[in-house]
Amino acid sequence: MQVNETMATLGAFSGSVQMADGHNDPYCNDLYIYECSKEIENRLGDQTQHWYKNTALMMFKPDAIVGRRGQQILSFCKEHGFEVKSSAIVELNRHSMREIWRFDWQTFPIERLSFSTLWYTVSKTVVILFEQNDTYFQPASERLNALKGGPRYPGQTDSLRSTLNPPNVLLNFVHVADHPIDVVREIGILFDEFSRGKFIEGKWGISGQSAAVELDEHINALEAMYPAHDLSFENSLSRLERAGLIEHHKAENLRQLKNHQLNISLAEMHAAVDMANVPAQHTWDVIASLSYVIAPQIE
Repeated sequence: MQVNETMATLGAFSGSVQMADGHNDPYCNDLYIYECSKEIENRLGDQTQHWYKNTALMMFKPDAIVGRRGQQILSFCKEHGFEVKSSAIVELNRHSMREIWRFDWQTFPIERLSFSTLWYTVSKTVVILFEQNDTYFQPASERLNALKGGPRYPGQTDSLRSTLNPPNVLLNFVHVADHPIDVVREIGILFDEFSRGKFIEGKWGISGQSAAVELDEHINALEAMYPAHDLSFENSLSRLERAGLIEHHKAENLRQLKNHQLNISLAEMHAAVDMANVPAQHTWDVIASLSYVIAPQIE
């Protein structure tokens, strides 16, 4: 099956897949889709279309780990008919985090890209494949994406993100692949040919335990690795001041920006804190405090 045939197969599930926010042309030439779709089709055969329709991909953002939202996320997904199929601990770098959100970065300010490079690469995290049963008409990825909530679903009060009570617009805890074709693409980005197979087929973890048990172990391991953080603006900024990592007048400038709902410029952001030399125990203080003054969209 060639890339354009894969596009047609995936597009059959939803018109929004074929014309997903103007992504159609770059999707047709996407190497990750080409490589990963071949793997899926070779492994699953006549179950491929069932897999495309009923599989969703979620990744915890690093703030979900230090913010201790893991079990709350899993409870929400289970309540809405999603069963854990497989999971893996992953670590984004400056290249993979740009590829995951390739079609979004040019709509975001450059300050958000700079901030997100620090945020997304600060720690390891977990990526999960969920499966829904065949009684749902809507593809699993699109259904979970709608339940996740966000800017595309204004006024939603019962979404996953609303339930998780994020501290601000940026630190919103979870990423969900929008459509079946994004599930395929993002697996291709996150996994090489030697690690993709078990993740795609799922059900049983490497240890022989159930996928749900293994996911709990992944979350517990990550929470043991990374101390909890309150993600509070004022608490974070005060800790940076006490540690001598930000001068008082620069901290006051951040407070003024936040209080007046203004956004920091790239030059101000780099002048405020020497991010290359922040001790590890204060990295989340930097991320949390800056997250309140970064513009989410180009105005």
